[in-house]
Amino acid sequence: MSISPNPLGPRSARSVNSADSGDWTAKATDTIEQAVSLVRDKATVPARTTARAFVYGISLLMVVVVAVTLAVIAAIRISIVYLPAGTAANGQPRVWVSYVLIGGILTIVALFLLAKAERISRESE
Repeated sequence: MSISPNPLGPRSARSVNSADSGDWTAKATDTIEQAVSLVRDKATVPARTTARAFVYGISLLMVVVVAVTLAVIAAIRISIVYLPAGTAANGQPRVWVSYVLIGGILTIVALFLLAKAERISRESE
């Protein structure tokens, strides 16, 4: 009883010794790389895109809130200084006129946005 040098048999020995035998490692590497790329494209890329959109959205929201707040403060200060509302008995400017004007403008904007939101919610039902 003789032991074959190749435990897989003579056919495997031929395939190992053939010219294409050195190429199987490159093919295996390419197959693994394609599988990893496919998983990355299906899972990681959408997750990264969603995370970026979330972070940029939150950052933009913070910038808008700060900008609107500063714009309202500036509008109130400008209207106090430049509106001819007169002065009170103690010599101080009448700031209530500025508050009513800016408050009225903000109320009209809020009512417009509320009506628009209600219209959109009715259309979606």
